Amino acid sequence: MKFVHLTPQPNIKRIRRSGIRTGDGRRGKGVYAVPLMLLPQISGPRDTPLPSASPRSSASLWKWLAEGAHRHRHFAAIVFGDSVQHWPVDVYIELNPAIGTDWLTKLVGADVRITDENLRLARQAHQQGFLVDIQITVRDAKSLGRVLYTFLQQGHKTWSVYDDTIEVILPRPIPACLIERIIPLYRTNKQFRQMQHQVR
Repeated sequence: MKFVHLTPQPNIKRIRRSGIRTGDGRRGKGVYAVPLMLLPQISGPRDTPLPSASPRSSASLWKWLAEGAHRHRHFAAIVFGDSVQHWPVDVYIELNPAIGTDWLTKLVGADVRITDENLRLARQAHQQGFLVDIQITVRDAKSLGRVLYTFLQQGHKTWSVYDDTIEVILPRPIPACLIERIIPLYRTNKQFRQMQHQVR
């Protein structure tokens, strides 16, 4: 499975040389990333400055998160693969009341774990009409793929600017050999393809 990690551009040289370090974030220590996947997107009113309602990869989700929050825009998206040493991982998924949690309980088993407390809190929030983050521990890439596929099958769609619906915390650093590409976010996709073509 492939993931995308967002980092300030001054870190690019170090990451090329020695990989991605674990860091402390709001959910604890690890490498914060999103799975590289397509997310169906909700369109806004015509006078709202949102991109069109087409699926996009989580690499562009990171870009919109950075821009939508008015943070420093000098970021790079790091696309990397996984290894057996990076599993199991914790996954945080934002659930809205329309999706509910029943579909999750059908996935729970030896390879997918959700605590009873997490489920109880999610159901309480949904009863009051609130969005809620739920923590899921998955054993391997195949299990994560199954969870994400089922999640999208529920009809989930994401707002384009401010929604960080899925987040994965990998417990160990990512070595440089697993990094597949580094994309500075100031470049458009067209510019990136042209640059890749020139390198070849």
